[in-house]
Amino acid sequence: IRGWMPESLQRAIAYGIIRLTFGKHEDYGLTKPTYRIFEKHPTLNNEVPYYIKHGRIAPKPAVRQLKGDIVEFVDGSCETFDLIVCATGFHVSYPFLPPALQRVKGAIVQCYGSCFLDDYKGIYYIGWGQARGGVGSLIAAYGPFFARCLKLQDEINVPLGLVLKQMGQQLPQTHLGDPHATFRQLKIANLGFGWFSYKAHQIDRQYPSFQNTPIPIITRECDDLLS
Repeated sequence: IRGWMPESLQRAIAYGIIRLTFGKHEDYGLTKPTYRIFEKHPTLNNEVPYYIKHGRIAPKPAVRQLKGDIVEFVDGSCETFDLIVCATGFHVSYPFLPPALQRVKGAIVQCYGSCFLDDYKGIYYIGWGQARGGVGSLIAAYGPFFARCLKLQDEINVPLGLVLKQMGQQLPQTHLGDPHATFRQLKIANLGFGWFSYKAHQIDRQYPSFQNTPIPIITRECDDLLS
């Protein structure tokens, strides 16, 4: 898989690799996925198929209900278990922030350019997305561009998120990312940073009195007094 490939070609290559190395999910007694590859965060594990084939792991369908230590599955079968591990994934949240700054919708943070708010400056959300192949290389590539953005933010009064919004950027629709697309976008953004800076100063002049809206910090002691 190379950066110039459209996602449809990347998906076709990945399907071919999976079919050659893994086969079909049904061959292991697993349910066939109801979504295409890259539409969910991938889980890579070559031990589960191995242990399934050797009888150490027995795949079962979805759980219908729990009856004490007995689990009833949707196919009507029941099994007794000593331990149930709920592997439900991750929940994106910022509990240390006041409610007004918890801009999370499902697994997606509502910010522009992956980290900027359009109505509040001085706070940035980084690393909440999930990219194929890990985020290390993306962070290394994004770091210098983000530093340029911080320097630009010091020059203007409005949030950079508002600049991106006024320039037509939309809020993200998914928390999943194509790393190749991100690298291409970063390259274009670095090449066009002069134009971005010009537009930022132009938009800044339209909002000469912009200020962050004060956010009340309610402590536990205040909560007790109010209640």
